[in-house]
Amino acid sequence: MKTIYEPLDGEERELMDEIDSGEWHPISSKKRQELLELTKKAAINSQTKSARMNIRLTESDMISLKVKATERGIPYQTLVTELIHEYLAHKED
Repeated sequence: MKTIYEPLDGEERELMDEIDSGEWHPISSKKRQELLELTKKAAINSQTKSARMNIRLTESDMISLKVKATERGIPYQTLVTELIHEYLAHKED
C-alpha cells in the first residue's frame, strides 16, 4: 500500500515500510471483536470509582489473609478486592 503523503516521523515511516513490505496483516474479525470487548472492559474498569468498606474479621482470619496476600506479593486490601470481584463475577444463581 503506497501512500501519497509523507510520514510524520521515523516511527511512522518504519511502520509504513513494514506495511508496504507485507510484514503487517489484518487481524480476523473474531480477534478484533475479542480485543474490542477487552478494551471496553478495561475502559469501564479504569473509570469505576472505589467505595470504602469497613468490615470486622477474627484475628486469625486477618492473619491468614495477610499471609495469603504476602505469598502472592500483593497488599491484603488488594487480595480482598480481588476475592470479592471474582466472587461477584463468577457467582452462579
